[in-house]
Amino acid sequence: MKSINKSIKESAPLLFGEAVAVALVVVGYAVASAFTEISMTGAVLGALLGALVSVLNYFFLSLAVNRAVDGYLELRGTHEMTDEQAEKFTAEHSMRIQNALRTSFLARTVSIVAVLVLAFITEWFSPLATAIPLLLYRPILTVSEIIREKLQRAKSTKSAEKFSCGQDAGRCDAPKEAAGASLSDTENDNGCIPAQTKEGDE
Repeated sequence: MKSINKSIKESAPLLFGEAVAVALVVVGYAVASAFTEISMTGAVLGALLGALVSVLNYFFLSLAVNRAVDGYLELRGTHEMTDEQAEKFTAEHSMRIQNALRTSFLARTVSIVAVLVLAFITEWFSPLATAIPLLLYRPILTVSEIIREKLQRAKSTKSAEKFSCGQDAGRCDAPKEAAGASLSDTENDNGCIPAQTKEGDE
């Protein structure tokens, strides 16, 4: 369940990007239909099909990798290993992750070819509208990764500034606290300055 939730979260940016791509394809076909005969039904169905295949491919890739990594970490445990033992363990069990990547790549390639063939041999889907979301798969992931890194960098900068301001405030408050402590030392329990202090001041 943990792997599924993590994969859903990782697939969310691609889902959003593909939804935008579908909207742009539909708008583009709607504009073009004013000048030529274009099947809007085929455009909508094709764009939805391409986006669905892209999102599902990425989701199952993420799920396979997350499950492989979780299985690896579970086998690894928390016990200490020597460098030689850790290297041997990694060599023996990292194949799961590599196999997951190979399987996902093969499944993605086959599914893309099958979808495009389906779009060409049937009249239900527009081939171009189907291909556009499939081709935007990698650019959407690249843009989402850039945005994620910028947000993390901005968050880290803000946290560092907040920490720095907190330290500066602490340094500014320190002399005040020290002055307050010195003044309180000259007062008795009733809050009055002792007579000796007054006489000395006079």
